[in-house]
Amino acid sequence: MATAIPFILVLIYLQVNWALASAVVVAESTWGFEALKRSKILVKGRRGLALFLCLVFMFWYVVLEKSTTSTSLLVTDEPKCLFLFVMAVQIVVTSSFKSMFMLFQMVLNTVIYVYCKAILDEEKIGGEYVRLAVDDHENVAYDGVVYVNSVSKLDAFCEV
Repeated sequence: MATAIPFILVLIYLQVNWALASAVVVAESTWGFEALKRSKILVKGRRGLALFLCLVFMFWYVVLEKSTTSTSLLVTDEPKCLFLFVMAVQIVVTSSFKSMFMLFQMVLNTVIYVYCKAILDEEKIGGEYVRLAVDDHENVAYDGVVYVNSVSKLDAFCEV
């Protein structure tokens, strides 16, 4: 147990510094060590927030895992059909909650990514707005380039 504590601390340190790496990969089209370095730069100064979120999600993952193992231990004396039914329901519920937590964590990391970029004055939040087409046949002009709506092209192609 004593050797596990430094290992866990190193993993938490890496998780905090690399918390925004997935958002950096998607938003900035970088990958590998560049994304990890960029994540560390963005998190700098907000490591407390990243640590808090890491610990909160870690807590809920542990709670879900413990609830899974404790429920399976309670049902071992029941008939085999009931045991299999309870295990199947447990797997579906646990997988659903874990998937929901993973998606929520990804969304939260993306929001924190935008916040960290705004703090570093690299990007304004809520700056310019792009005018969207009102109907399917309207062309939209943005930065002097006229974009023809693809829906009308698809309709013309499908009618042939």
